[in-house]
Amino acid sequence: MWAEEFPSSHEPLKALGQPGTFMYLETLVFSGTPIEDFDLIFLHHLPKLSVLDLNDTGIGNEAVFLLVPLKRM
Repeated sequence: MWAEEFPSSHEPLKALGQPGTFMYLETLVFSGTPIEDFDLIFLHHLPKLSVLDLNDTGIGNEAVFLLVPLKRM
């Protein structure tokens, strides 16, 4: 599923997924929001992201593989 196919409730997440945007975002807090596993695909273009709070969300352990592209040496 591509970003264009997500319903309008995903508009803020789609903005995070645009290449060249939010390049200096270091912390992102989703605590208490109704996001789901696949929503994490929008975070792949955040090179400086070092803190991601997913407490009390719909994100499960299965979504960890979607975070692999964020790993930096």
